[in-house]
Amino acid sequence: MILYYALGGGLGHITRALAVLHTLKVREKVIILSSEDTSEFTEFSSNIQFVNPPVFTLRETKKLTAFMQHLIDEHRPSELIVDSFPLGIQGELKNIIYTGIRTYLARLLVWDRYTKINGNQFFIFNQTFILEPLHEDHQYIINRISETTSKLALTDPPHLKALPPIENLEQHWMVLHSGPDEEVDDLIGYAKQIREIERKQNPLLLVTPSPINKWAHQPVKHIRFYPAHRLMPHVEKIITACGFNTMRQASAYRNKHHFFPFARRFDDQYFRAAFYRNISQQRENINFDTVE
Repeated sequence: MILYYALGGGLGHITRALAVLHTLKVREKVIILSSEDTSEFTEFSSNIQFVNPPVFTLRETKKLTAFMQHLIDEHRPSELIVDSFPLGIQGELKNIIYTGIRTYLARLLVWDRYTKINGNQFFIFNQTFILEPLHEDHQYIINRISETTSKLALTDPPHLKALPPIENLEQHWMVLHSGPDEEVDDLIGYAKQIREIERKQNPLLLVTPSPINKWAHQPVKHIRFYPAHRLMPHVEKIITACGFNTMRQASAYRNKHHFFPFARRFDDQYFRAAFYRNISQQRENINFDTVE
């Protein structure tokens, strides 16, 4: 059995977990530890179980450590997979007792802020998968605390859910964000600005897990649909923030993807946005007629 640590804000940690398990072709039982509502993920394999820690533990590091230790002692997992935060989001993994395989999934972090809050006393990981380009100080520590490191390009699992019945879907501009609400409003405003600049009147399709009536004040069609990346090939434009999963999933649609970074405690969306803008500029400067 595998215990998968996926604590963190938003649905991104769960989306990444499902992509990791699919990419690595994991078939054994997996418990995914998440702080989010997992009701959107009922269609997935019976080998995956979601566990939410009690709310009170999310505010106190010692209680969260105790909850993690209880899970480990109860289930005795053969592998512990730690997503994003090598010491846990609050440093709660520093004091757990675990003797099985430790796997770290490294994505971009504001590393100096993370270590200032949680310290830099790391345990050794048997293997680390690097999911995207990292800051040099983060990469340096990974090289020191990992027995093996390798890059891992993720593939999302297939989904059977039908697309929502939206008339003229191909004409819509999709605004995709899981929140908070003020950022959703900002992205809607960003989409409107692009429409004004391009002198377009395409309808806006808002995809967010907020309650349906929440956005009645905005001139958008609001739907709740997961996984939202399945809509990307069918819409005219995509407007998003710069989270890991969104940028990865939209990378195949760079010619119609507009993105705007937001400040996060640990996720460095600004660095990620700069990386993807640089990649797009490099592609524009390539003469593909001369490339074999």
